[in-house]
Amino acid sequence: MKIALSYILAWIVFSYLFSSGQDFVPQNVEILAIWLEDGVLTLNLSAEVMDYGGTYFEYRFVNLLLETAAILPYPDYLTVLIEGVAQHLPEGVKVFRIPLH
Repeated sequence: MKIALSYILAWIVFSYLFSSGQDFVPQNVEILAIWLEDGVLTLNLSAEVMDYGGTYFEYRFVNLLLETAAILPYPDYLTVLIEGVAQHLPEGVKVFRIPLH
């Protein structure tokens, strides 16, 4: 039950984050999938997540993802996939199994 609740919460929280028009969130990003397995919350995002530039923007964006994931009750790590592939963001950060606590 705890994992199911975290999964539902993750969908709600990240859906809001990507639709809210907040600073440091690339526009038109779609959440393709979210899953929680072995304490790892994985976000599979559309390629539009790469449509930005600048080290400061990327730093703030990654921190926003980590802070958002950290409020959820179950995950210990965060992984971000882009169109199903673990890859570096435009400024070089790779969000793969990053500890949340």
